[in-house]
Amino acid sequence: MSSNIIPTYSVLVLILMSVCFVLANADAECEYVNSNLLIPCEGFLMSGSDSPNTACCNGAQIIDKQFQESDCPDREAICLCLKNAAQTLPIDLQKAAKLPALCNLTYISIDPNIDCSK
Repeated sequence: MSSNIIPTYSVLVLILMSVCFVLANADAECEYVNSNLLIPCEGFLMSGSDSPNTACCNGAQIIDKQFQESDCPDREAICLCLKNAAQTLPIDLQKAAKLPALCNLTYISIDPNIDCSK
């Protein structure tokens, strides 16, 4: 019986390590999204600015390009960061919907209802 316990624990440890890696990667992606997009775009998305500033669009384009060049887990992590921001921060969703057109973005959007699995 004890010989079966070691392989079972090994599998459990591998699963837990995988989960921790995914969570750590998601946190890293969110920090990257925050520093490149959400913070520079704060004046537009959460305040009275009528248009995004250059830093906002430049940062948003960096995230958009990263999304395009990333594999599926990274894309989903970026999407979930933006979705979570739309759900939890006082973002003006009408302005957020305009950001892709105003900053020439192709792949990302800030939408509380987006399906990040696609």
